[in-house]
Amino acid sequence: MFETHFSDLLNPEHELLRAASLIDWDGLQETLGIYYSPLGRQGKAFRLMVGIHLLKHRYNCSDEQAVETLHETACWQCFCGFNSFQRGQIFDATTLVKFRNRIGTEGMKQIESFFLQTWSDMGLVKTKRVAVDTTAQPKNIAYPTDTDLLHRIREKITGQVKRVSKEVALLKPFRTYSRNGKKQLLKIKKFYRKAPEQRKEAIKELQSMTRHVVSQAEGIVNCLYRRGFKEAGKELNRLVSLGKKIVNQTKQVLLGKSPKLRIYSLHEPDVAVIKKGKHYPDCEFGAIVSLAKNDDGLILSHREYQHNDLVK
Repeated sequence: MFETHFSDLLNPEHELLRAASLIDWDGLQETLGIYYSPLGRQGKAFRLMVGIHLLKHRYNCSDEQAVETLHETACWQCFCGFNSFQRGQIFDATTLVKFRNRIGTEGMKQIESFFLQTWSDMGLVKTKRVAVDTTAQPKNIAYPTDTDLLHRIREKITGQVKRVSKEVALLKPFRTYSRNGKKQLLKIKKFYRKAPEQRKEAIKELQSMTRHVVSQAEGIVNCLYRRGFKEAGKELNRLVSLGKKIVNQTKQVLLGKSPKLRIYSLHEPDVAVIKKGKHYPDCEFGAIVSLAKNDDGLILSHREYQHNDLVK
C-alpha cells in the first residue's frame, strides 16, 4: 500500500509506454504457451521475457547491459509489465539465454509473425512502398584456421565422450591424444611458424590424430544406438559428423585444393566468407541478410543466406 505505482509517476506519452499499449500481451502469451510446461517451477512471465528482448534490440545492447538497465530504469520495468519499481534482483542475464534456447528459432519467428499480424490488423503497417536490400551480418567468431578447428573438434568430441561415459559404460578404451595434440598445436603455432615444410607435416600429424578420435567416436555412437541409448549418442553423432567434414577439408587444403562449403566455426557451421569489396576489412565471416522494409523503417520480412555471390 506504500508503493508508488507507475501510473501515478510516469508520463503516459513516453514512447515505451505508448508502445506497450499497442502490444496484445495476452495474445502473445497464448502464442508462446506451447513452450512452457504446467509442471515444475514456474517460468518468468511472457511479457517480461519478450519485453526485455524488444528493449535489448531497440537500444542495441548486450544481455548484461539490458538486465542492468532494467534494474535501474522505471520505464523499462513498466514496459515489461511491472506496476511499481522493483528494487531487488529481477533475474540474471543467463535467463535470457535460457529463454532463447527454450523457444528456439521457431519461437522467435512466431513472435515476429504475431507482432506483424497484430499491427497489420490495427492499420499501423504501411505497405504502399516496400524497399528490399541486403547487408552483411557478421558473426562473433574467432579467425578460422584449420589447425584450431582440428584441435577444437578433437577436444569437443573427447569432452562429450567423457560425459557419455558417466551415463553409459563404454565397451572399449578411448584414446584422446590430449598431450600429443597440444604438443603438435604448440609446434604449429610457435616453433614451425617460419618452417613451412615442418609446419605442414605437423598439421598432417594433428589431422591424423583428429581422424582417429573421430573414428573412435563414430564406433561409440553406433554402439550407443545399438544398445538403445539414442539420446546419449545424439550430440556425439553431431560432433562426429562435424569432425569428418573438418578432417576432409583439411586434407583438401593440404593438397592445395579449395574445399566447397568450408566450415569456419564449430558453433556456427553455416558461417560463410562475405566479401565486402573494401580495403579493410576485405571480408567478414557471417551471412548475407535480405530485408524488406516499408517507409517507416519497419522490417516486414527477412531472410538469411549462407553464401555470397562474390565468393569464388
